Amino acid sequence: MVECLKRASSASLLKEAIHVISCGYEDKTEWGKEIGWIYGSVTEDILTGFKMHCHGWRSVYCMPKRPAFKGSAPINLSDRLHQISNYASIIFMALFISIAATGILEMQWGHVGIHDWWRNEQFWVIGGASAHLFALFQGLLKVLAGVNTNFTVTSKAADDGEFSDLYLFKWTSLLIPPMTLLIINIIGVVVGISDAINNGYETWGPLFGRLFFALWVIVHLYPFLKGWLGKQDRLPTIIVVWSILLASVLTLLWVRINPFVSKGGIVLEVCGLDCS
Repeated sequence: MVECLKRASSASLLKEAIHVISCGYEDKTEWGKEIGWIYGSVTEDILTGFKMHCHGWRSVYCMPKRPAFKGSAPINLSDRLHQISNYASIIFMALFISIAATGILEMQWGHVGIHDWWRNEQFWVIGGASAHLFALFQGLLKVLAGVNTNFTVTSKAADDGEFSDLYLFKWTSLLIPPMTLLIINIIGVVVGISDAINNGYETWGPLFGRLFFALWVIVHLYPFLKGWLGKQDRLPTIIVVWSILLASVLTLLWVRINPFVSKGGIVLEVCGLDCS
């Protein structure tokens, strides 16, 4: 009895499958009239538009005084990024050249040597990643939360007094941001070169631009790195621990949410598949 049911079920399924793939599956149905495309022509879009006009659709030439459209607008962030990247590099180069030209003119007017100018640039980067950054947070705390931090400037003669420890400025926390930035860029250089070696010569082209910016940061932080390596015995261990910890967290976070790496696999919106 069970075998008979199985045979009947298989036979009915085979019959339905043959009916679906046959040419007469659409007979006496609305398919092709109210559902789907109009078949029977290789230019079905023209026939579809003609039938829409027969049903009452009217096309008008819209020419308002104010232009309605000026170019193609992207519909997602990835297309917007691709659109901006076509001309963003030109704007960046223009700004970079103008800033460099301004610096050269200031050097000429102020009779400053190239060595002094370069040292000034290095300490601007070091200060921007440490003292200026903390000053920014301090200003935000003062404006938003009303927290005011004041430092008392005293003479060096008071250092031998009984309360000299009260006037010590605890500046060791300022070393954490530049050291973290330095470790991240060193890790990026090492990982980038190793990845290019493993993946072949095709990845060396995009790598040069990334290495340029990473090495640019490292060169600017070179005095800080030199002082760090020269005074390892005086550097607090907690600074090294916090810097390595923050660099590791930020590196892993970037690897996890890297927007510049295309995700593999099939895009459901493109192929129209519903895998759920």
